[in-house]
Amino acid sequence: MPGIAIVEDEYIVALDIKSFLERSGYRVSGMFSSGEELIRRFEELQPELILMDIKIRGELDGVETARLIHDRYFTPVVLLTAFADDETVARAKITQPFGYILKPFEERELRTAIEIALYRAAMEKRLRESEERYRSLFNEGISGNFLADADGTLIDANPAFRKLVGLGSEDLPLGRLEELFADQAAWESFRDTLASGRRFELAALPLRGEGGQELLVLANAAAILA
Repeated sequence: MPGIAIVEDEYIVALDIKSFLERSGYRVSGMFSSGEELIRRFEELQPELILMDIKIRGELDGVETARLIHDRYFTPVVLLTAFADDETVARAKITQPFGYILKPFEERELRTAIEIALYRAAMEKRLRESEERYRSLFNEGISGNFLADADGTLIDANPAFRKLVGLGSEDLPLGRLEELFADQAAWESFRDTLASGRRFELAALPLRGEGGQELLVLANAAAILA
């Protein structure tokens, strides 16, 4: 079962939460009275969910601790608190908590929040992994890959594409796709075809390479329609 860490400086309350979690079949990774304690042992325990009070011991309150956990580990945090004032809620929102439960709460409410948080965290992890695979394929491919917006401004390009058309290192601006075409008519045909929702498949495009020499490039391209 998922490991859940409890950050609560009222020992009796923490014990009650621990007892509920164990009765419900969850594994308790640890109980902490401060955010500093949790962060010191995070790598060792690797909890899959944090139940966090906002008013806790130490220099870090629950909101700041939740922000650090989110930024470093992407681990979901459910805030358990008696405070619902506008300032506290506004601060909490920035940390993107997976739940915000007001004390006193019912066990059914807590269990529901835990299950939703774990499900959402699993979906977000899959999305991050998918994005990382795409980014790896995009950047490391031996073919030239690029993205441009509807106006033809290049917004991303991999090293192979930059080398092909002489765009230089990654810290240099990309400019406009139109400027890379050796023939204006070819650019207009390319632009109009994509704007109509059609695809280019193994189309021969005349581009300008490094030094201005003309290159005939086989290209696949499609518009991403929102």
